[in-house]
Amino acid sequence: MFWKKTGKFWKPGLRETGSKKLSGLPQMSCLLLGALCLSGLWACRGAGEKRAEEECCLLYGNRGYVIAEESNQENPSGAEQAEEFCRKVQEGEHGGMTLAVLSQDAASEGKAFTKYECRTQGGKVNVRERYFAWMGQSLGKWEERSLVEYEADFWEYTEGYLFFGRSLMPGYDGPSYCRALRLEALEDQALFWNRAYILPTGYGGNNLFLENWDGEDYGEMNFYDLFDAWYPCVYGKPLPYTADENCNIETVYRIPAKEFEAVIQAYLVVDREVLRENAGYFPEDHTYEYRPRGLYGCWQTDIFPEVTDGRENEDGTLTLTVRAVDPGERKAAVFTHETVVRPLEGGGFQYVSNRVLSMEEPADPSWYRERRTQD
Repeated sequence: MFWKKTGKFWKPGLRETGSKKLSGLPQMSCLLLGALCLSGLWACRGAGEKRAEEECCLLYGNRGYVIAEESNQENPSGAEQAEEFCRKVQEGEHGGMTLAVLSQDAASEGKAFTKYECRTQGGKVNVRERYFAWMGQSLGKWEERSLVEYEADFWEYTEGYLFFGRSLMPGYDGPSYCRALRLEALEDQALFWNRAYILPTGYGGNNLFLENWDGEDYGEMNFYDLFDAWYPCVYGKPLPYTADENCNIETVYRIPAKEFEAVIQAYLVVDREVLRENAGYFPEDHTYEYRPRGLYGCWQTDIFPEVTDGRENEDGTLTLTVRAVDPGERKAAVFTHETVVRPLEGGGFQYVSNRVLSMEEPADPSWYRERRTQD
């Protein structure tokens, strides 16, 4: 049983039990699965023919496309053409490029792509942007969902990343946005390590990769944020401990120690005594006090991780060098960190330590917010 307190009063409730624990986080994060997991059809790289590339190119009769994947979890195809186009932009020459960015569309069997027809002259880039979604096997065709033409307000190629887009005042012809595409190929092993060990937690809603910590000192790590991130993967269902619909009412839970500790210890090497000392543990009823992030404690970030290097250690651990790509700031490495993980049998793993190598002062400090406490 858990207890929920709304305002000054505790309300008893029932806790669902018996959920099957997963042996490890899946290759893609449970939280990011819908956005990042691509079927074999949609993979830019794969054995034999690249079906996605073939469909894009044969459909429009052009095999000269640059093919990239929206989440940058696969290496691009035709990157040399994109780099040559970027050179022409920088030197003010005349040139053109067609770029197809594979993505997902929940309403079209998960298959979609955006086609960018780019032309440059005198250092300016004009873009004709067309979005297509797959209509399904029954119709067997692509449907054009949108078309927009604009002059790119910025076109930057730096540290292997292409950043381009438009900056609009709020309310004028749609929102501003920045497309961030990696043109520089990474080792397949690095891409796998990123998908398997770093993306499952990522940078949203936690500070696991923002702090220096190890098994002896966990620094300012927030265990409650990790509980939020890992609960769905451990118990196979969404986190049930949510904030009250009325943002003016504070909701506080008492979570059984066994349930809370199972989530944290599944992916973090931490002693129970250390965990209880650093989180709000109540020995009288063996529970942890838990305050969900409400309206004022939530935020969004489009910063995402990329493993650029790694090595296998003699003790069976992996040391991964990771950079944080920030599309909003148009930076390929707004900060870097070195994370040690220990792969486990059955596909699971645990985080062993993290060390921040470099970090720039973020332009928007709210991209990570401290969790509210009773104080």
